[in-house]
Amino acid sequence: MDRIIAALRDLRKSITRIKELSAWVDLKTLENPRQTYLGLMYDPTEFDIKVEVGFFLKLSMDLRQHLVGNHGPGFSQFRNTLTELEKEFRSLTVDIPICRQAVASHAVG
Repeated sequence: MDRIIAALRDLRKSITRIKELSAWVDLKTLENPRQTYLGLMYDPTEFDIKVEVGFFLKLSMDLRQHLVGNHGPGFSQFRNTLTELEKEFRSLTVDIPICRQAVASHAVG
């Protein structure tokens, strides 16, 4: 059960990280909407969002698969918590097309 709790905690942290990275993209756009980023310092924000989205998708799917086969005490609450985290994940507005597509295609089940 400790591994399940740790996984749920990691999913919460992942959502927070995606929100922070998305806010950074929004801030950059607001400060300089017409600036192209060619020739500027390397900014890994888009890559970091893609990695975080992939992490969330993989961990949530693995956890859901593990929880489906377990019906003992507490597992219902874990499934409910996971479903809420997946809903929050889906509702995120990430301003990078590949991430938006990944969020939109994530199946909540």
